[in-house]
Amino acid sequence: MNTQEHVLITEFRKKGRYQMMFLVFLVILLIASIGIGLSNGVVNIPIHKIGAILLEAITGETPKDLALYSIVIEVRLVRLLTALVVGMSLGVGGLIMQLILQNPMASPFTLGVS
Repeated sequence: MNTQEHVLITEFRKKGRYQMMFLVFLVILLIASIGIGLSNGVVNIPIHKIGAILLEAITGETPKDLALYSIVIEVRLVRLLTALVVGMSLGVGGLIMQLILQNPMASPFTLGVS
């Protein structure tokens, strides 16, 4: 292996490390925003109670506080998961449009779907 190949491999590994750190940062940011979204609203619910409610829902235990359980599981969690799916779908739709048109600047106005 010559010096130039060694430099390219080192740069590739460094770039991959930064991409992995960025991905971890985004996952942490997603989890934090989900926690904030579940706790804030008309009724503010502390994070530790949200964790307990989610654990009750996962294990199938009877909820200790039915009102908070209904707020978190039936209203806020559904709304957050819907927003997450819609956001991912819009991102994938934009990517597909850019790939079909082979134009990184493609927008909905290009095809008249806006």
